[in-house]
Amino acid sequence: MMVPGAGPFNSQLPKLHGRAVYRFIALNSEIGCSSLPAAMFPYEITPVEKSENERIISCFSGEDQFYQIGPKKFIMNSSYPDHAEGFYNIEVKEDDVWIVTYPRSGTTWTQELVWLLTHDLDFEKAKTLRHMEKVLFIEQSILVGKGFKDKAKEKHNDDPKLLEFFKKMDVLGYEAVKTLESPRCIKSHLALSILPPNLLDKAKVVYVARNPKDCAVSNFYHNQGGPNGFSGDFDQYWPLFKDGLLLFGPHIEHVKEGWERRGNPNMLFLFFEDLKKDLPSMIRKMASFLGKYVSDKDVEALANFLSFENMKSLNESLGSPFPKMENEKFKRLPHFRKGEVGYKDEYKNIGKKADDWLEELIETTGIPFHKTGK
Repeated sequence: MMVPGAGPFNSQLPKLHGRAVYRFIALNSEIGCSSLPAAMFPYEITPVEKSENERIISCFSGEDQFYQIGPKKFIMNSSYPDHAEGFYNIEVKEDDVWIVTYPRSGTTWTQELVWLLTHDLDFEKAKTLRHMEKVLFIEQSILVGKGFKDKAKEKHNDDPKLLEFFKKMDVLGYEAVKTLESPRCIKSHLALSILPPNLLDKAKVVYVARNPKDCAVSNFYHNQGGPNGFSGDFDQYWPLFKDGLLLFGPHIEHVKEGWERRGNPNMLFLFFEDLKKDLPSMIRKMASFLGKYVSDKDVEALANFLSFENMKSLNESLGSPFPKMENEKFKRLPHFRKGEVGYKDEYKNIGKKADDWLEELIETTGIPFHKTGK
């Protein structure tokens, strides 16, 4: 098989499979070589083109090389390629419930509801556990690039608390999932096409989508937190979001994969805005999907517990799971910020361009994103 666009040198390349593909493209990215499909992972993983990669890393200090996955060009960092096969081949169980979203689309809100419905509405226990302790986030260990992670470990190798934290963060999600008791609640920001191919054949999947403009604003503030956070203003951030050059993007390709599968009986597709507008109705819809009976009193209790104010208060009372670093200079931002619909201030300079882009998106995809005002 000849690599697409390859010259005489590339046509002589051997077929590489599995993790060898990533090692090969990492060594050859400078001369423009592409990868060949992996044996157990069906998509090519290739370095983001140099000029576009520089656009990304100029705003995210500490990151180095980003990668594109498959024809839809989903974006991941340098930690992902070695593990693509592992995520793709997770063994799915019939009583699994997966929450799949593009980041900042109502994920934590949804997973809290799923956890409560699958754990007999145990509100008291829910108050004592951080959200990451209730639902396994399978990509937690690969949220930063390999180079950044290695430098952080080296810099703080005399801090036992941080070393213990790094050790926990190094546990790969596709290994950790094997240790969970059933029913397993699993969260992922990976697109459906790069998750296990039999996911919807066996498990229940809840997909939540959010208006792209609001989703971009929420991600902008969220991405400013942490030692490798985004540096710049929203006018710089928006083009990266729109062009699909942020982690887990492109947003629209991610959502399209959920929307196109909405007719599958094992899929519940929700909009963030519907959760905001009528949470009790969405609770009943979720309970029905999961085969759980809830009384009117149960719905009222769930709606009160899942209010933004209560969720934010509980999260703050439990404290951050991320230990403080010596001479820490980066921003620490709350996980729960505003949870609103219709952000406007951030679009004061680019509002019409963003509105026109969204109108075209709705028309071409058929996805009825909620319009949040101009």
